[in-house]
Amino acid sequence: MIEELEKKLQILQEKRRRLEEKKYEVDDDYLEIECIYYEIDRLIEESLSIKRKIYFLKAPCIEGENVDIRELTKNKSTNYYIYLHGTDTIIGEISYRGYHIRKTLGDIGYEIYEEYRGNGYAYEALCLLGGKLKEDDIDDFWISTTIDNIPSKKTIEKYGGELFDREDNIITYSCKTKKLENKRKTM
Repeated sequence: MIEELEKKLQILQEKRRRLEEKKYEVDDDYLEIECIYYEIDRLIEESLSIKRKIYFLKAPCIEGENVDIRELTKNKSTNYYIYLHGTDTIIGEISYRGYHIRKTLGDIGYEIYEEYRGNGYAYEALCLLGGKLKEDDIDDFWISTTIDNIPSKKTIEKYGGELFDREDNIITYSCKTKKLENKRKTM
């Protein structure tokens, strides 16, 4: 599947290259130039779609019951997309920023896109990432939220977070990492 997508991507990139060259050959035919630009834009969009599918198939994944997390980038922080389990539907993001960098920022941040909120997906993604951190010999982390973000507070407290600090409108919890139980890992 990946090889097939990569081959299709190469073909699209070659078509785009040829069109880029052709637009300089078409002197003053405005309509033809517009058609070329339209086709180039379409090829770019199709190429990006294929690149996202290739990424989805190649990305390291930790699978949960309802959601999976797939690694997005690794630099100063490690970011993951949150997917509905077994699909390529992205429903949010979660990241590990580093160990105890700043209390008001927290070590972990997450977001579930609005239409998927209220289903426990943030909690499950937090459990998956917490399990990954435990495997990496990290025993605890901080996670922060605003005082008025009740759903996030409930998610953190359900995970076992204990109130650790309060600064202005930000509260920070200290959480212990936990070993994953019966989770499928395909990293």
